[in-house]
Amino acid sequence: MIIDFSRWLVGKMREKRLYQTDIGEILGIKQQSVSRKIAGGMEGKDVFHQGEMITLFKELEATDEEILRLMKL
Repeated sequence: MIIDFSRWLVGKMREKRLYQTDIGEILGIKQQSVSRKIAGGMEGKDVFHQGEMITLFKELEATDEEILRLMKL
């Protein structure tokens, strides 16, 4: 799930032409923190908190199917 979320996020960023700086502004964190969270997620580490994921789902207009797939345990 963690790797899937990071991949989904990177795909949405490309689709919407957003940068890590933009994601940082959405989450209220620095670009460097976003970079670490994405890289950690790609390595299977749990780095995005549930609240951050929910914020990103809303801001990046995730579909119900995407949310269910990515939040599945």
